Amino acid sequence: MEIFSFLSMEDNKNPFFFIFSTLFIVFLSLIIWSYLKRFRQSLPPGPLGVPLLGNLPFIDPQLHFYFTGLAKKYGPIISTYLGLKLVVVVSSSSLVREVLRDKDAIFANRDVPVSAYNLMYGGEDIAFTPNCPKLTMMRKVTTQELLGGATLQTVQGLRKMEVRAMIKRVKKKEGEITDMSVEIFTTMFKVITSMLWGGGTDEKGGEASVQDLTEFKDVISDMAVLSGKPDLSDFFPFLEWMDLQGVKKEAKFLNKRFDGIFEQILSGKVSNDGKDFLDVLMQIEKRGDENGITKNNIKAILLDFVTAGTDTTSSTIEFAVCEMLRNPDIMNKVQEELDRVVGSDTIVEERHISDLHYLYAVFEETLRLYPPIPFLIPHSNSEASNIGGYNIPARTRILINVWSIHRDPQVWEDPLVFKPERFIKDGGGKTYKTSDFKYFPFGSGRRMCVGMVMAHKMFMYVMASLLHSFNLRMPEGHQLDFTQKFGMVLQKKTPLQIIPSKRLSKIQLYD
Repeated sequence: MEIFSFLSMEDNKNPFFFIFSTLFIVFLSLIIWSYLKRFRQSLPPGPLGVPLLGNLPFIDPQLHFYFTGLAKKYGPIISTYLGLKLVVVVSSSSLVREVLRDKDAIFANRDVPVSAYNLMYGGEDIAFTPNCPKLTMMRKVTTQELLGGATLQTVQGLRKMEVRAMIKRVKKKEGEITDMSVEIFTTMFKVITSMLWGGGTDEKGGEASVQDLTEFKDVISDMAVLSGKPDLSDFFPFLEWMDLQGVKKEAKFLNKRFDGIFEQILSGKVSNDGKDFLDVLMQIEKRGDENGITKNNIKAILLDFVTAGTDTTSSTIEFAVCEMLRNPDIMNKVQEELDRVVGSDTIVEERHISDLHYLYAVFEETLRLYPPIPFLIPHSNSEASNIGGYNIPARTRILINVWSIHRDPQVWEDPLVFKPERFIKDGGGKTYKTSDFKYFPFGSGRRMCVGMVMAHKMFMYVMASLLHSFNLRMPEGHQLDFTQKFGMVLQKKTPLQIIPSKRLSKIQLYD
């Protein structure tokens, strides 16, 4: 070819010129091969990247911003190679419907990152177990024995005790700068662990100290960040043994932090005659059913709920409070509703929640702007399939870009404005359907979050109690910081620090 004729010129005898030319030809050939490969496979459009590395050198660790930017450039479905891993990102409600409803059975599997595999006992939890009869059994047991309506009603007193304990702690810090992220996390952590195994969260099975709880919060936050961190071992599986970024090592270290506690709790269960969730799991393990639960399953499921049950709700509450501090009129509306529904001479009870329509709209608007898991947990297809007319090879990593869909200006008016009113319809009722896939913070289909009802109850009860009891303001000289820390779970980068002051005149309402 004429383009390469310069290589035959007699005066080009410099060995460095020859090496450079050879590498150039190889590089150009690989680019052409990559284009032809994409064309032959009829993959969705997307950035080509460079040979072997794909788009890996250009990726931004803040993946929700990065892939949303690519969607604006290439369209609602894109594909890109990160190393040897093909990743498809879906950013439109119509295409999400194909994945999570029409072809849910095919796309209901998981592409388990190395980090999650080592954090979650080999991916034996509910979140990462493949789509199989065992997963169906684990979800059923969890729904019936832990998160079902009857069970949640049974432990209503437990939730009240911990929320009132939070109000009492915050009252003692009146007028002082208070780290609300710790207070909210502590409440959620105690509720969840009490529901799971009756409480007791240090390595001796006793009550966790404030220092322990702060450490747990940091560990869980690190786990969420690590799970969403791009890792070379995922993109070049033959490099996993080298653990070049130390992700596997860190994941095992974080897992070990909780494993000691779980081992202590399991060994302390003298009998399985109790009625907490752990007792139920241990009874199933003892039976040894065909699709039964192993000890690692038990520990992985406990870790699932300790992390997801605390981190996601805590983060959502923090973002909601931040938005209300930025929009005082919204906080005023919430408190006016609380005064009307609850009154000022009593405390918030869970029975009040169903009448707090505006606060519920705040909850839903917070989930819209700050979906707890911006891409859901990575899906994978069990067989070759098709999305939007494009071929998707088997075992592709599928990311559902909830973040982008929830902020789509073609779907939402003023999408970046925090406006709870968009979730209130004249005459009551919701302004959206989960089936249209324009709003689905908890996912959909077979892998939909099993903790949705619990998250709703805890957000509403904690927020109602907090805003009914206190006025909240930022410390002098402090600025609201909405900077996000991307991971499997979306978090605020800096803890929420505020100054509380009491709203209620009767001091006994704080006891």
